[in-house]
Parts: sequence; structure tokens; C-alpha cells
Amino acid sequence: MERKDYANKFQEIKNDILKEIRELIPEDSAHHFSEKFYVHYIEGEVATTEICSAVEVWHGGMVVFIVHRDTTAKDEVIEGESVFMYDPDSFLDILEHLKKDIREKKLSHLRDIVKKHGGKIDFDGSFSINIDERDESANVCGIAEGCCLMGLGLTSDGTLAVHNTFCEDEFINEESSLLSEDLDKLIAYVESKTKRKFVVRVSGSFSRTFEIEANNFDEALAEAKKDWEVNPLIQEDVNGEDWDDWTDYPG
Repeated sequence: MERKDYANKFQEIKNDILKEIRELIPEDSAHHFSEKFYVHYIEGEVATTEICSAVEVWHGGMVVFIVHRDTTAKDEVIEGESVFMYDPDSFLDILEHLKKDIREKKLSHLRDIVKKHGGKIDFDGSFSINIDERDESANVCGIAEGCCLMGLGLTSDGTLAVHNTFCEDEFINEESSLLSEDLDKLIAYVESKTKRKFVVRVSGSFSRTFEIEANNFDEALAEAKKDWEVNPLIQEDVNGEDWDDWTDYPG
């Protein structure tokens, strides 16, 4: 294969990675990385090592890298064809860190839900999940599909414990066994089982004092109502608000 052919393949891989980034980051938004990592900009025989701090997707789908040198904190925006000047390893590192951050954000959300419910949530097993059991050190290389989710808990170090059954056997797996592509469905299910509808009622009162010279109260009342028609009650006339839980209010 000619050198040009390899270069074309590298270009295709970079385009594939940019496509994945667009799928992970909504248009007109940015992702700021949680950890520092280095990328390499190559132009001819000159290679520059930089720190990638963020990746953005602009309107129209353009992927933009935000980088800066070790010697300065000033960010530089790399856009257009310039992004292709980064070597393949830099593209892979950007995608890997992006996926890692997004996964951690989703797992953190699940942990917070479990914490709010006392550290353990039980389910009826009707929701199926896939358990990643690939472990080279243990010579295990499979994914257990169709496991029944029985609960989520927290381990001593604060990570998720996934209680499930497979072929009627009970297992407790670590959060690392959850597939990233399944997290959105899992979050939606957990939220549907833990959230409930609340009815919040706010009430308040308005009042204003009119001082009117008149021959009697009925005359003063009539004058006050005339004034009120011209100058109705406004926000400054509020005497405060009462907030109540009407979720279980009868009727």
C-alpha cells in the first residue's frame, strides 16, 4: 500500500472520530475536560505539544478543539481544516476522554439518585440490562445479555452496586460492568420508578389601605372602589405568600 493510501485511511479515521464527537456533544455547545491531557499538532517536520482543555461543536456541525501551551493558560481555538493537523493518537485521546467524562457524569447522576433514596433502591426485575463481564485477567470475554435488574446500591467506596439475576442466579456487579450505551435507558427507568408527581400550591393575599375624607363609610367605600378601578392592586400590595404541599389534598 502506498504512503498516500495510508494517509487517506488516517484521514477517514479522523473523520469517523469527528462524527462520533458530533453525536456526543449537542450542536452549539462545548465540553470542558475534567482532566488535563496532551495533544500533538504536526505541521511538516514541526510538532507542538499542547493541552486540550475543551472540544466544541459549532452551528452547522463544525468540531473545534480548544488548546493551550504548557507555558500559558491562554486558550487557542483550532477550527476548520486545522484540526486535521493533530496526529491520530491525539484524536483518539480526545474521543476517549470525552467518552470517559460523559460516562462519569451519567454514573454520578445514578449515584445521586440512590443516595437520595437511602443508599438502596429495589426493583421488580422487569427491566433488562446487559452486564459487561469482559476481563482479560480472569479470561472472561463475554457480555451477559438480558440480566434482570433487581436493585441499585452503593458500595463502601461510594460507587454503584448493580444487583441483578441471570438464569435465576443472583449477582452483584460493579458499576464498571454497565455498558455506556445502556446508561441513558437505565437512568430513564430508574427515574420513572423513583420520581412521583407533587402538587405545590402557592396562595397569598393583596391589600391596600385607602384614606378618604367622606361624610360616611358608604361614600368612602364608593370613592375607594373608583380609585381601585383606575389603579388596581399590584405586586407591591402583596402581603406575602404561603407555599403548601397539596399532593395528597383530599378532593
